[in-house]
Amino acid sequence: MADITPEVADKVLREEDGFPPTKHNLHFNVVETERSGVFVLSVYKGIESYLGEELFEQLEELFSDEAGVVEAEHVIERYYFSLS
Repeated sequence: MADITPEVADKVLREEDGFPPTKHNLHFNVVETERSGVFVLSVYKGIESYLGEELFEQLEELFSDEAGVVEAEHVIERYYFSLS
């Protein structure tokens, strides 16, 4: 995977965490909620700096476009997914 670093991304953070980042480096976790088919992706709070603001702002839409995802919602450091 080629590293296409957005100009606004934190280049030092990218060097420290590597590209592509590992699950360990970005400290994310996916868990199923009590509602069947709804999952929560908790993301590392530095993700906006890592990705750059423009790409970070597109994540909800990008996640929503994935096959099987009915809905994605970003609330603070978490993304909620409803899967079909």
